[in-house]
Amino acid sequence: MKLISVLNILCLLILAMVPFALKRRIAGMWVTTNDVLILCTFAVWVFYRLRYTTIRELVCSIKENMVTAPIVLFIASLFLSAVSAGNVSLVIKETVKFIEIFVVYILFLDVLSNKKNGYTTVFWVITAGALFAGIAGIASYILTPVTFGLHRAVGTYDQPNALATYLNITMPLTLVFMWDKKWIEKLVIAVSLVIQLVAMVLTLSRGSWLALGVALFFVGLIKYTWRTVVIAGLLIILGLTFSPDIVMDRVKSSFNKFDSSIQARLLYMNTAFVMAADNPLTGVGSGNFQYVSTRYNNGAEFPEMVHNIMLQIFAEQGIPGLIAYIWMYLAVLYFWISKYEWMNENELQVIWLGVLGCIISVFVSIQFGDPFVHGIKELYIFTFALPFIIYANALNSEKENRL
Repeated sequence: MKLISVLNILCLLILAMVPFALKRRIAGMWVTTNDVLILCTFAVWVFYRLRYTTIRELVCSIKENMVTAPIVLFIASLFLSAVSAGNVSLVIKETVKFIEIFVVYILFLDVLSNKKNGYTTVFWVITAGALFAGIAGIASYILTPVTFGLHRAVGTYDQPNALATYLNITMPLTLVFMWDKKWIEKLVIAVSLVIQLVAMVLTLSRGSWLALGVALFFVGLIKYTWRTVVIAGLLIILGLTFSPDIVMDRVKSSFNKFDSSIQARLLYMNTAFVMAADNPLTGVGSGNFQYVSTRYNNGAEFPEMVHNIMLQIFAEQGIPGLIAYIWMYLAVLYFWISKYEWMNENELQVIWLGVLGCIISVFVSIQFGDPFVHGIKELYIFTFALPFIIYANALNSEKENRL
């Protein structure tokens, strides 16, 4: 078997194992089976690259990617945040985590971009992984009496919002993957999609529901007319009136200013903004939100997460970190929007819409959570690489057809 084929299998394994990675605490850090798999894959990749290309060629290929510059700025902001950090060891842990995440980005981008229509295999892996993650979510809802004060699906995750964020990424991709398949393939994909949808509902994650709705709204505007989108929206609202009480109660609680969850999150977000205002250039130190929170909350400690990743980065890494993070998103979005006409000409409009929906869905969902956690981070960073992978695969296919 060729080394590049081994690398392809390893990268696909990383994607497939995202929701099922086992974790263990080592030297104060959580280490998962996926972390070990990533390390092994990286070692094979370095050996492959050193054998078949020069370091200069590799650096040049990485520099050409639109996301490279903001990634470098983001990593620089991590080191800069150590200047004002109350606990430097937390900054080191976060830096190691983010370097691993960006290594995964490079692996996905470099390995999976080289195949003709390789994204088809990737979509099958995501669809299968999401199917089992959805089954695990539904099973946890049935078998687990109460989680987080409410009866919610958690699946293989520590908490329901993590499962919901995972499904925010997979559902738009699964939906468009069904478009041009044979009927038996469509049936399998449809089953996966329905199970994901049920699991998503059972997480009772309001932010993820909103994220999926916003994504479908924008995709609908591009694909269909205003009238069709409005009618679909009214049908969804009508359907909600017949939904189980627990779903309606969860929706209604979003408009209740006395809801304990909403009050807590608003407090965390306001505190994060104050932290950022006090330390605009360096932040309070990456990973230090919880550690520093006692200064802003009369000695009481907040959770690790702000429940808004942009405010978390703003508070912990200051303006440079926030600029780098927004720059990464805008670079990917600009690249993908710029390829609309080319994708349309090559009969890939539906795939284009699905990836756009995925990007929008994830962007909205992270305003209510943290995607850089175990069980999500590998798939999350994959969404940054996916537009470049699909475009490269389509180009390879087009070149081969011309020969």
